Amino acid sequence: HASTPSVAHIEGTMPPKPGAKPVADPKRVAGLRKLTMLSLTCTVPTWFYGSYLFVKDPKSGLAEIFGRVDSSTDLSQDRFHSVFATPIELHIHAASIVFSMVILASNMMTLSAAFRISFRIVALRSAVGVAAGTIFMCTFSVLFGAPLFQAALKTLAFGLTMSVLAVVPLAVLLGKNYERWIRVVARGQPETQGEAQMLAMAGGAVGGAWLGALPIPLDWDEPWQAWPITCTLGAVAGQTVALVVATLRPAKKAVNKTD
Repeated sequence: HASTPSVAHIEGTMPPKPGAKPVADPKRVAGLRKLTMLSLTCTVPTWFYGSYLFVKDPKSGLAEIFGRVDSSTDLSQDRFHSVFATPIELHIHAASIVFSMVILASNMMTLSAAFRISFRIVALRSAVGVAAGTIFMCTFSVLFGAPLFQAALKTLAFGLTMSVLAVVPLAVLLGKNYERWIRVVARGQPETQGEAQMLAMAGGAVGGAWLGALPIPLDWDEPWQAWPITCTLGAVAGQTVALVVATLRPAKKAVNKTD
C-alpha cells in the first residue's frame, strides 16, 4: 500500500531542512543592489569635491605635505612640468590622493555589501587591484603621451586614482578568474548585471580621462590645462555617468542572471 503524498509534497512547499540557509528573494537582492550602486554614484563626486575643499583649506595643512606652488613655470610652454605652477594644480594633486584612499575604503564596503562577498576577500582583491592597476594606468598614460620621468609624481597620483576608479571594482568582482577577465574586459561581453556595472565603471573612467586630455594641448594657457587636472576630473565624471546609466538601464543579456 503506497503512502499518500502530503499536501506540501504536492504543492512543492516543503519546509526547509533544519539549519539550512534561507534563499534570498532575487528581486529583493536586485533592488537592494541597485540602491547600493546608485549610492556609490553619489559618493564618488561628493568625496572628490570634499577632498578638494579639505586640502584647499589652509587650516588642514595637507597641501603643504604634497608640495609648494612655484609660479615661475610658463604654462604656455610646458603642460607636463614637475612642479605645481598654480594652487589648483597642487590642490587637485593632493585631493586626488586623499580621494583615492577614501573612495577605496568606501568602495570596499559598498561592493562587499552589493555582491555579498566577504570583506576580507574584498580587501585582498582591492589591494592587488590598486597595485597592479596603478602600474598599468601609469604605463597606459606614458604610452599616450605623458612623460616618463617629468611630472612622475603627478602621473603616479593619476594612476592611483584611475586604479581605484576603474580597476578595483573589476578586481573585486572578477577575482582571479582569468576567463571572466578575458570575457568581460577584453571581449566586452558581461553576462551578469554586476559585470555590466563594473565594466561600465571602468569604461566610463577611462573614457572620461581620455576626453579630459583633449583640452591639454590647446593654446588657451589656462591653469587647469596642466597635466593631469582635466584627465582626473574627466575620469571622476565619466565613471559617475557610466555607473548611473548601467544601473538604471540594465544590460539586456544580464537581466535574468546573477553574480
